Amino acid sequence: MDVAALSLESRGACVPSPHRPSARALWAAERTLLAWLRTAISLLAFGFVVARFDLFLHQKPSAAGSLLGAMLTGVGGLFAVLAVLRYWREVHGAGRREPRPALGVAAGLAVALAAAVVTAYLLTHKMAL
Repeated sequence: MDVAALSLESRGACVPSPHRPSARALWAAERTLLAWLRTAISLLAFGFVVARFDLFLHQKPSAAGSLLGAMLTGVGGLFAVLAVLRYWREVHGAGRREPRPALGVAAGLAVALAAAVVTAYLLTHKMAL
């Protein structure tokens, strides 16, 4: 290790090592997780709007709209699960031996659970005018 790395380490800077990934790599993984979760939430909301758009138009409910909306919410839930898996693999694959941040995983699983609940609701409840 050279003198510059020692001086940076003594000042508390993040110096990557073979056993500890850089903070930039972990922050990049978290930013990617949040981007995937934003996409999942958007698909979830859009699917619900598509499924309930007939109510806004004061028309008779259509099965096609409800099915399409349920499919979109299901895809949103799938995105949330894939985001958590990707994040988990990236954090574990980085060789990190310290405790892992659980907030990102919990947020992703919460979005996936919400998508599952909304999808089940859309598939089981009939719309009433």
